[in-house]
Amino acid sequence: MVNPVLSIIYAIVSQYRASFIRKTRKIEQVQTEFLRSLLHAHQETEFGRKHGFSDIKTIAQFRSQIPVQPYSAFAPYTDRMANGEANILTSDPIIYINISSGSTGTKKFIPVTQRSRQFLSKSSRAAMGFAVAAARRERLPLGKMLFTLSVNPLGYTDSGIAYAPVSTSDLRLMDAASRQLFAHPFEAFRIADTATRFYLCLLFALRDRSFD
Repeated sequence: MVNPVLSIIYAIVSQYRASFIRKTRKIEQVQTEFLRSLLHAHQETEFGRKHGFSDIKTIAQFRSQIPVQPYSAFAPYTDRMANGEANILTSDPIIYINISSGSTGTKKFIPVTQRSRQFLSKSSRAAMGFAVAAARRERLPLGKMLFTLSVNPLGYTDSGIAYAPVSTSDLRLMDAASRQLFAHPFEAFRIADTATRFYLCLLFALRDRSFD
């Protein structure tokens, strides 16, 4: 029996895939419009005023006024944002902070906003749409997922902003519809003890008909 919730989700992500494909036929236009929307949204931030966001009209101007820089150039900004300062790199409130693994040096802070989450969700849904299309093409069954990571943050900044690796924040900030994709209740992700979390997730997965 086909799960009606999954059917709805798969129909939605298929639409995101179709939208992505349409946009690939006019890449320059789509990318330019997206860049302009970001420049407009953040032109009154400290970084936006310093780099003249409001004066940028072309891609060439953007490349000239905002050269590629290492993370060290942004660290003073992200540190201030982690401490609760607003309107620094982004005009949107910070809802979370992703941290890198530190494999190339010190751990890096990547501020997360509701706007950035929406962009990431759209790309994730489009990617899922391609996965669904591939499964259907190969006549593979589509069911729920088994995932065992924690959604608990590693800690909080002095201003109270939660931080964790991106895999954790992606789960923690997932919308209600996407949470239905798992073979176990979303609450299982909140279990702090790793062995207990793994065990319960596996038990729920074994009971799910998608894994028959």
